[in-house]
Amino acid sequence: MPEQADTVRKTTKRMIRATISKTKNVRRLIIIRNIHLLSIK
Repeated sequence: MPEQADTVRKTTKRMIRATISKTKNVRRLIIIRNIHLLSIK
């Protein structure tokens, strides 16, 4: 059973990391879009 718990922990960490990177990418896209909007004005 300990092995299974370790696997679950690893997958959870991986999922959390993926979510964090996704939110970072979204933020970057928003920032880039804002810069474009500012440069157009």
